[in-house]
Amino acid sequence: TLGASGKQILRITLIEYAYLGLFSTITGLLLAFISGFIVCTWFFEVKLRADYEQLVLLTSTIVLITTVIGWFNSRSVLRVNPIESIRS
Repeated sequence: TLGASGKQILRITLIEYAYLGLFSTITGLLLAFISGFIVCTWFFEVKLRADYEQLVLLTSTIVLITTVIGWFNSRSVLRVNPIESIRS
């Protein structure tokens, strides 16, 4: 962060939180699909079907919420100079 402008730090922070939301959503969806497949196949003996439009909407919403909350929690750090945040 030393030598970076405030806009660069903000952009990096937002990208970081967006990736965090994306990877956590993908991980959650994978675990849900695996467990759903096991339950549907072994216990209920039905085919697992997914609504992909809903999954895209869910993923987008979670990424947006994670980014907004991350930005909101990082506002105090983004307002001070990098050297001041390192000292504290």
